[in-house]
Amino acid sequence: MFLVSKLVSFFFLPPGLFFVLLAVSIILFALKRLKPAIGVLLFTTALIYLLSTEVVSNALLLPLENAVPYPKPEEIKECSVIVVLGGGRVSRCPSENFKSCVRPQVAMRLFEAFKVWKKVHKPIVVAGGSVYGRGEPEAVVMKRFLLSIGV
Repeated sequence: MFLVSKLVSFFFLPPGLFFVLLAVSIILFALKRLKPAIGVLLFTTALIYLLSTEVVSNALLLPLENAVPYPKPEEIKECSVIVVLGGGRVSRCPSENFKSCVRPQVAMRLFEAFKVWKKVHKPIVVAGGSVYGRGEPEAVVMKRFLLSIGV
């Protein structure tokens, strides 16, 4: 069942969806059905363009990001730890003497955690590994960032 769900999601989500649509258009071209083939190609092109624009990507992502409200100040004071999830690192950053550094989105998360930490002084737990065991684990890079801003 797991394999089936992964295959279905591959074919119905980008980029697999684009390959399916292109395969359909190639089959239609081979069958000499030019108008439907051109229609599928134009639809695929428009879909790729729309999904790559900031307006559409924000419209798709904002509901997910706003699904869980930010905790109220009294709830923050009751927390036992501050958890920050990783989101990628950049290898060989010149600003870090060619060590890894956090991506901008992760830096924003870490800075928000820093602001919370200044209010509640609870431990910060960072989570992140390394892909295929290569390079510095992301949690180590995140810790270095937090230490550099004064945690």
